[in-house]
Amino acid sequence: MNDLAARGYTDVDGWAVSKTFIKEMNASKPLDVIVQSPAPVLLIHGDADEVVPVGDSALYAEALEDADRTFKKHIIHEADHKFASNRWQYEVMAVASDWFIKNVMSAQ
Repeated sequence: MNDLAARGYTDVDGWAVSKTFIKEMNASKPLDVIVQSPAPVLLIHGDADEVVPVGDSALYAEALEDADRTFKKHIIHEADHKFASNRWQYEVMAVASDWFIKNVMSAQ
């Protein structure tokens, strides 16, 4: 993170991440925003995610259910944060495309 102080950004896995982005992410409240949005929500999470705990999806699902929102939660067994396996990527694409057809395309 020395680049952050010197240049105003740092490298995170090949991505330039700025001070502004870090401040905005720290201040953001995605759960509040997602619960207030009228759009249906799809949660896909790997149960081996070491970046965002899989329990966060349960918190989102509970909040969405309490708000009487339309959502689907899908947990992918052994998947990491990046879904870094063809099997996991195919599962993400299958679940997402099916969900979009049912929830977005049918709404038009």
